[in-house]
Amino acid sequence: MIYSLHLLVVFISLICMCLCIRTNTGVHLRYLGGLFLLISIAEFLQFTIPEQLRASSFFLVVPETLRLVIPVMVVGYVRASLGFKNHLYSKWLLIPAFLHLKVFSYLYAAGEVSASDFTNGAFQMSASVAVGIFSALAGLFLFQFLSKNYARLSRSMHPTTSIWLKSIVGFLLFQSLMAFSGVGIRSFWGENSAQFKIYELFGQISLLIWCLGTIFLMIKSPFVLEEFVPDVHVSYWEEERMLGPETKVDNQNHYEQISSKKEIPADIRIKYIEKIREELEVNELFLDSKLTLGSLAKKIDISPHQLSYIINSEWKMNFNEFVNSYRINKAQTLLKDIEYQSATIFAIGIDSGFNSESSFYTAFKKATGHSPKRYRETLKLTSEL
Repeated sequence: MIYSLHLLVVFISLICMCLCIRTNTGVHLRYLGGLFLLISIAEFLQFTIPEQLRASSFFLVVPETLRLVIPVMVVGYVRASLGFKNHLYSKWLLIPAFLHLKVFSYLYAAGEVSASDFTNGAFQMSASVAVGIFSALAGLFLFQFLSKNYARLSRSMHPTTSIWLKSIVGFLLFQSLMAFSGVGIRSFWGENSAQFKIYELFGQISLLIWCLGTIFLMIKSPFVLEEFVPDVHVSYWEEERMLGPETKVDNQNHYEQISSKKEIPADIRIKYIEKIREELEVNELFLDSKLTLGSLAKKIDISPHQLSYIINSEWKMNFNEFVNSYRINKAQTLLKDIEYQSATIFAIGIDSGFNSESSFYTAFKKATGHSPKRYRETLKLTSEL
């Protein structure tokens, strides 16, 4: 039964990875897809390695190495989905996994580890403790990170998105709990005990429920996979750290140097606002369901943080709300259009720039107070009068 559960977890994890690849709306989904890929490989290798491969301890060390990389993927996903870059974070967070492999290579060369007693050996026990500590620290860091920004995020984040992020972060605490529990049970009762069987069964059922829950949210509320850029006023120190001491802005075929410690000059700010309006109102970039803060900033030739700041200060909205306002106006126009009277709500949402019916319903009702279907019915009643 446990073996079947392991294979089921591997299969469900691969489905989650495929959904991330299929959506592919930004770099944050590469981290999330990588997370599910690591889970599936770790589960497959730990419990389905053929006996002929167990003669090499190399294959036995891979699962714990992958579990040390999992926190890197979760941290990368959460930060990237909120618009942060992860280059330095990823490099530093990979150190525990590299150290694990390095220590193993030394011990293996010295003959201190062998396949016969690898699982109950001191090295494997230490590796499991390291996984528990690292996962717990990463999870607590992310929960603190989300809690610190909760007041700011809650104004523009859908409640389901908040639950989604916390469930992804919660996986790290689950992995930490399972790692510490596994070490304790192995030490006191051994791998062949009834307690260890119960531990394995509980772990696989819990992991399976979590994987099924993520699939349910991905399908039921696909907007949770979209890049979320919170409603922020970029502080001067963060602008300087992210952009460098000077940022060059293209202005009438020549460059003007703007210090990131100062406000954007009024004349250049006006030009940026005009460019934003041109791209959205004339070129209708909002019709692209994959439009992100970064891609729009590239079109306008401005940094993502400066674009976010201008939208926030000029329109009092975050990027998602700002773009969705254009999409909702377009949807209202289509709902009034005679040629679209026979079109489905889903078709109107897609033609307005939304990537799913659920995200269209959520944004439309938040802006108008009515669902698209109710809005269309009201228009029909008004026209009949």
